[in-house]
Amino acid sequence: MNPQSIHRRNHTLGITGITFERLLRFLPFDQQQKALKPKLFRKGEYIYHPYKNGNKIYLVKSGRVKVSKRSEDGREFIQNIAWAGDLFGELSLVTPFNMGEYAQALEDAVICQIPIEAMQELIKDNWLVQLQLMELYAQRLKQAEQLVNSQIKGDDAYKRILQWLQSISQQKGEQMNDKSSRIPRFSSSEIAAIVGTSIQTSRNVLKRLKKEGLLKVEKKHIVVWH
Repeated sequence: MNPQSIHRRNHTLGITGITFERLLRFLPFDQQQKALKPKLFRKGEYIYHPYKNGNKIYLVKSGRVKVSKRSEDGREFIQNIAWAGDLFGELSLVTPFNMGEYAQALEDAVICQIPIEAMQELIKDNWLVQLQLMELYAQRLKQAEQLVNSQIKGDDAYKRILQWLQSISQQKGEQMNDKSSRIPRFSSSEIAAIVGTSIQTSRNVLKRLKKEGLLKVEKKHIVVWH
C-alpha cells in the first residue's frame, strides 16, 4: 500500500483548528515548561486512581491510556481510551476528586501533566481553550449516550461492538482508504469492558466480524471496515 494513502486523523483539532499542545503555548514560559515536561508511564502503571486524587489534566504524547471505573463487585467499565493528542482527567477542572476513576497505561505511554491551576488560568484568559474543552465534553457525552442508548434499545453485543469499533476508527483511526481505517489493537477483555458484555461474548463477536470481512486483526492494529 502506498504510504501516502494512509492518513492519520488529527482528532485533536476540533472546532478551533488548534491542538491542545499548541494551546498550552499560551501559558507563561515557566508554566509551559512544567505542563509540557513529559513523563513515561510503563504498561500497566496507574497515572491516577481513587486513592491518588487526579489533581492534574493529562495530555498523551504517545501510547494509550484507559480511563475506567469499577463496580462494587470489581467489574471494570472503561469510559474512555486516550491516545496521542488526547486530554484526559479533565473532570478535575470541575471537581476536586477524580470521581472514582482509574487511569492506567495500556502500553508504555509518555504523558504531560498539566497543573490544574495552570489550566484554569488558561481557560479564564483564552476563548480557544474554552471552545476546545466544550467540544471535548460534548464528545465524551456523545460516546456515553451512544452506548447507553444502545443498551436501552436492547442492541445485542454484536451490534454494540461493531458500532463502537466503527465509531472509534472513524474518529481516531488511520484512514486506509474510503472504506476502512486502522486503530491500535484492543484485547477482547478491553472491548468487553467498554461495551458492557462478557469477555467470551466479545471474543465470539470479534471472530464473527473477521469471518464477515468487517474486521482484520494485525499484530498491533485492527483494520475496521465501515
